[in-house]
Amino acid sequence: MDQLELLYALQQKDTELQSLREQEENHPLKSEAEELRVALENAEAELEAKRAELANAQAAQKKQETELDSLSRKIKGEEEKLYGGVVANPKELRGLQAEVKFLGKKRDDLETRILESMEAIEQMSADIARLTGERDAKQAKLADVEKKLEQELATLAERIAAVEAEKAELRPQLPAELLATYDTLLRQKHNLAAVKVVGGVCQGCRMELPGQDYDRFKRTDGIFKCSTCGRILVK
Repeated sequence: MDQLELLYALQQKDTELQSLREQEENHPLKSEAEELRVALENAEAELEAKRAELANAQAAQKKQETELDSLSRKIKGEEEKLYGGVVANPKELRGLQAEVKFLGKKRDDLETRILESMEAIEQMSADIARLTGERDAKQAKLADVEKKLEQELATLAERIAAVEAEKAELRPQLPAELLATYDTLLRQKHNLAAVKVVGGVCQGCRMELPGQDYDRFKRTDGIFKCSTCGRILVK
């Protein structure tokens, strides 16, 4: 293999390395995993908010039940006064009747609110069960994507290491001056320093070589650069 063939082989390795590193950097599973992490965070936040809402509702219901218990004892005491013969004064009896009626209405309203609270708590519990299931599904999906991403990145890393090793074998076979020129062009020309000429067209800039240049290129065995883009041309 002559120097230009070796150089083109080196270029192919550098081209492959660039492609592999771009795949590694821009792997679609990375963005998918990030989207899933955000969705999972949102699901956790929604679930936590619903749990806090449930805790507040349960505390409020407990307070209502305590109030109902107190109110029921108070009504019982007033009824004992009313029907126990302790109070004989008609005016006081009418007052007790009015108080018992008022307290009874208050108790009915409180019992209604407690029933409504129980229904709301039941719905919140159902919502929490649903949200927990959705959260768990997102966790499982994220775990699957992260595992697959890890495996695919490991495969890419292995291939990158292999191509780097192949490059390391090629470079010592080339003259230092030619390598220096190649490395400079590689930096300047977006990782494409040595290219083929196909049908008189430079595959780097896609421009057709002038007829005289193309004739000289076909006749020369040495280094020949494209007059348009400056890349090293290879037969």
